[in-house]
Amino acid sequence: MLLLLVGTLEGNLLELNVDGACCVADRKMGIGEVVRNANGELMGAMAKPVIGCLSPKAFEALTMIAGCQMAIDAGFTRMIIESDCLEVINAVNRFEFDMSMEGELIEELKELLCHFVFVSLQHQPHTCNFVAHQLAEFTLSCNEICYWMEKRPSWLHSYL
Repeated sequence: MLLLLVGTLEGNLLELNVDGACCVADRKMGIGEVVRNANGELMGAMAKPVIGCLSPKAFEALTMIAGCQMAIDAGFTRMIIESDCLEVINAVNRFEFDMSMEGELIEELKELLCHFVFVSLQHQPHTCNFVAHQLAEFTLSCNEICYWMEKRPSWLHSYL
């Protein structure tokens, strides 16, 4: 079971906010990720396009997988991961294998979470993932994965 913390970020913990956006007409989805330190400063961000349409649960699991992969690649080891999808958070916190259609994604996410020294999954309302959502929406209009480490794009400045 993953530890659930409530309150402010402490010390060397980083906060990863994940969210997605979808354009059904274009059959395109976008993943947005933002990592901040205890002072709210940007440590990293990613915007990643996904072609096709997935179920909401599968897509939210995919956003968390992408966020974990970004954090691991950046060497971040102590994370609080925030998502607005309680269904995925609950699925990850269950010990038994997830037999749903999205089960393989849930199990992949569980494996990635083992790479962290400390990790906590927290459910937050959609309004708390606003910056991640803006990144996801940005991705709907581009065709490549974009990464920012410590520096942010000028258009994102007003959201941070």
